[in-house]
Amino acid sequence: MSITREQLESAGQRSGLTTAQVDQLWDELKSEVSPEVSTEVSPEGTGVTGVRVAAFCGVMLVVLATALVLAEGWEKRGPGFVAAVVGGMTVVFGLVAWRARARDRFLAGLFASLSVCAVPVTALALQELLGLRHEGGAESSGPGEWLRSGRAAMELSSLAASLLARRFFAFGFLAAPLAIMLLVLFLETVQMLAPELPGEWFGLWSALFGATMVGLTLWRARRAAVDAPDHGFWLHLVGLTALSGGLWAAELEREPVRLLVALLHVGLMVAAVLLRRVTFLVFGVGGVALYIGHLAWRVFEGSMLFPLSMVAVGVVLIFVAAGWSRRRDAWRAWLLGLIRR
Repeated sequence: MSITREQLESAGQRSGLTTAQVDQLWDELKSEVSPEVSTEVSPEGTGVTGVRVAAFCGVMLVVLATALVLAEGWEKRGPGFVAAVVGGMTVVFGLVAWRARARDRFLAGLFASLSVCAVPVTALALQELLGLRHEGGAESSGPGEWLRSGRAAMELSSLAASLLARRFFAFGFLAAPLAIMLLVLFLETVQMLAPELPGEWFGLWSALFGATMVGLTLWRARRAAVDAPDHGFWLHLVGLTALSGGLWAAELEREPVRLLVALLHVGLMVAAVLLRRVTFLVFGVGGVALYIGHLAWRVFEGSMLFPLSMVAVGVVLIFVAAGWSRRRDAWRAWLLGLIRR
């Protein structure tokens, strides 16, 4: 059985444990669980270990190599070569995953992920090889072009492969390609339904999708079984990328709107504290840093008062953090009480 930090914390609150006691219990559990026998794969579910970092680096290297085969092999050897190599990888990785499913779930999940990631490249190469792919045309953003360009087969086959893999493999990372394909299909649908929509609106639609995904993931985490695979990290990663990236990609020109976007990222940092989710902190800090950079290089360009003000704000934050560390249980209970009202 595996348990996530969020589930342990929720159980601790129901049992009357303090945050410090839950932290100590979590550290003890992590020190006793061996990465080789744990079935949990999310960095937020078990902590970042050398075994997992090495494994996921291996996945990323294979994915990058697949992209290089597509880029170089397509030009030099043709789509037949790409279809044979990447298609062979899809089948071989899938077979390895299936054979390892009973004895090593972690290894099986990694190879299932590799097989899923190779599916869209295989679909693209096969369409080109069979003469089913044609680019261009008058309706460049309509359903006809979506089908003729091969994007439909790539996206739908990848979606189907992700769903099939998740049916047989309890592996958190498999939620990532599924979430990415859902985002791509969502934006494709928006483009087909509103081809004249200004480019900045696609960023806002992306942000809406990301916010919905994050909200649904948090809702699902509260209802998930204790021994269910934790997909939260990867779904939050994709959802927050769509949310934060979409807002900044929308190129909002008005300063009050930019300020609201920055405040939203401050909210992500607060959520990171309440939910114990590192991904929220990363995106929150990144969004605030982008806004401060905008202020420094655009709004207050050449001003020495602005960096000095940032020093003052930084010092205040250090004292706030120190105060929080001394009374974090009381502050956290107060914030949670405000949210639950």
